[in-house]
Amino acid sequence: MEDNSILNDNRHHDNSYVSTCTIRDVPIVSLITDGKERLCLAQISNDLLKGFSYNEIHNRRVALGITCVQCTPVQLELLRRAGAMPSSSRRCGMITRREAERLVNSFLESTKPLNLPENFVFEVYHHCAWGCRGLFIPIRYNSSRAKCIRCSFCDSFLSPNKFIFHSHRLPNVTYVQPDSPNFNAWRRHLRLHNPTQSEDLRDAWEDVKAMFNGGNRKRSSSGTIASGSTSKSSANNNSINENYEQTNETSD
Repeated sequence: MEDNSILNDNRHHDNSYVSTCTIRDVPIVSLITDGKERLCLAQISNDLLKGFSYNEIHNRRVALGITCVQCTPVQLELLRRAGAMPSSSRRCGMITRREAERLVNSFLESTKPLNLPENFVFEVYHHCAWGCRGLFIPIRYNSSRAKCIRCSFCDSFLSPNKFIFHSHRLPNVTYVQPDSPNFNAWRRHLRLHNPTQSEDLRDAWEDVKAMFNGGNRKRSSSGTIASGSTSKSSANNNSINENYEQTNETSD
């Protein structure tokens, strides 16, 4: 990482500038654009998720419903100068800090029970096919296949990955061709009915979506990772950077 003169650079043509944040005591370069903070997914993978492959990280990101936003050429140059991306990089996928924390925690932490009232429910909906509304009951969500959503129309209980295939044809409702829904992508299709109600509600919903996301395999111990050769670690980082450049990060 370069000196503070770069990290504190003035705003550029697209109102972006570089800063830093800390995730698990690791400094990560962040890009502030119009007051919104985003982090480089490749740097997060290289610095915080060294024990996991590109495919594991990509699949987990998709399972969590996290979509990357491609940075502009000016933003990419800022990230290069700050050391977040190699000088040869041609593109960079960005995610929010909250999304970065969710992604990292899903790999490095065991699933924890939610601290919610026993009778608490989320009002949710999806737009696949004819769409549907329901009540997501967190206390029933004790496994990835738990039938924790009650349909608001027929009172059936379904698991999240089945609920996005469950719909009711109602008057004045237009059929929407499903955007390739699959059993592992319910987090992308299932949404809060009133997401603006409170920030605490949105955070609790994000915590729910982070549970049972395809396994929480722990990273190898630091000693095991450190025992690998420097050249192997460098090669892995280069491979990750290349994969992130070759993948269209704006799609899931």
